[in-house]
Order: sequence, then structure tokens, then C-alpha cells
Amino acid sequence: MILNEMIKNTSEPQTIDTLVESLKKLGLYQGDTVIVHASLSKIGYVIGGIETLFKAILKVVGALGTIIVPTQTMDNSDPKNWQNPAVPESWHDKIRELIPAYDKKTTPTRSMGKFAEYIRNYPGTERSSHPQVSFAAFGFHAKKIVKTHVLTPKFGMQTPLGALYNLDDVKILMIGTDATTNTSLHLAEALSTKYKVKETSGCAMNIDNKRQWVTYEDKAYDSDQFVEIETEFLKKHKVNTITLGLAETKLYQFKKIVDFAVGYLDK
Repeated sequence: MILNEMIKNTSEPQTIDTLVESLKKLGLYQGDTVIVHASLSKIGYVIGGIETLFKAILKVVGALGTIIVPTQTMDNSDPKNWQNPAVPESWHDKIRELIPAYDKKTTPTRSMGKFAEYIRNYPGTERSSHPQVSFAAFGFHAKKIVKTHVLTPKFGMQTPLGALYNLDDVKILMIGTDATTNTSLHLAEALSTKYKVKETSGCAMNIDNKRQWVTYEDKAYDSDQFVEIETEFLKKHKVNTITLGLAETKLYQFKKIVDFAVGYLDK
């Protein structure tokens, strides 16, 4: 059904050449490090689909560029907090006991979209070790970016987001997705001294080659507030925007919007 709608709404299909041209026009360059959030269906019909989109981005950033995607696995969590659907309380202990431990090589993403899952499986991709909010990276800086990912704070400076903050000229590419998907803003929540809401999380992970259920305390990260942050940011800063096929597409400077968000949350 989605494919039928994409074909119906597309006057001319996108190709690798049209995508490359648009991405360059947007401001993506050779050597860029870019976090990608993409909804392929919003673009319209792309000849070759996800593979073509990936190859187009890769062609633009080149051999010295790096592509990063969030590869979260939030189904590896305490079942008492599950909604849509919830599970019976009588199942909770059994789920905590038996849910598979996170494995960065094999654990699939959850609700991250087909593009993120494509990158996760792409040969040569590196992935971070967090059992719930991992990142995958492909390209020049991939190993450096995913090398460290502490359990808590899971979006702080000792994570792929922190590694990206310490690199120059990192960009965020949003293709047909809204502000709530902008995972980079979780770094601002972690860095904010005023945002202090806490929660306890649980997950299954391997420690010394043994599966264990662990709990940890961290900030209660809330992507719903990202819409308001983006709205205020766009009032004061110019962001490169184009229509990629049918998808509104924005290119943010990573440090600029993260620093703005920290200041916004601190107020």
C-alpha cells in the first residue's frame, strides 16, 4: 500500500544522480560527518530504494566522510513500562529473565526505520555497545565515534554523541522526519544542568560473557520537547532546507543546535 501511494504521488522517480545533486545543493560536502534520519516513503519513489539513498549520501561525503544512524533497541527494556501494546503483569518476571541480551552484531533495531536497519547490516559498519540506545557508523570516523558508549548517562559525552561533539563540522540530515527524531538533542538534555528529571531503566546485557538483567538510573529523556526547541532555534538561525523528492529535508550544524538546546533547557 505504501509503495502504491509512493508511485501515485511521484511525477518523476528519484535516481542516484538526482539525489546527489539535491544533497550537494543542500550543503552536504566531501568529507562531512553526518547523522542521518530518513523516511524513504516521504521522498516518493526512488529507483533502488534505500540502497540508492545510501549510495547517494556516500557518494557526496566520499571516502573521508562518515554516515551515522541511531540503532536503538528499546524493546530490550523493563516490560512494566511497555505500552502499545502492554503485556500482562504476570509475564514481567519471565520477560526479564529470558529476553535476549543485546548483541551489537545481531540485535535488530526497533522503530528506527529501514534506512537505519540497512546501515546496521551494511558490511564494514561499526556499532556502539549500549544495550538500548546504540549508534551505527560507516566511514572514516566510524570506529572513533562508536568506541565508547557508557551505560549511563546514555546520551552524555562518553557516547557516540559526545564523540561527534568533539569532531569538527558534524551535520544532521533530516529527510522527511520531524524534530522528535533528532536524537542529537538528547545530548543537550544530558549536558543541561537544569534538566534533572530522573528515571530507572532495566535491560538485558552481556557482562563478562554472561547474560545479566541490569538496572540503572539516568535522566528521563523526552523527545517531545524537541519540537519546541527546533521552533525556537529556527527563529534565530538559518537552516539549509530543500525538498528532496516530496520530502522536506533540513541540514543542521550539530554543535550549533546542541549548544542552543542546552541553553534553552537551562533557562
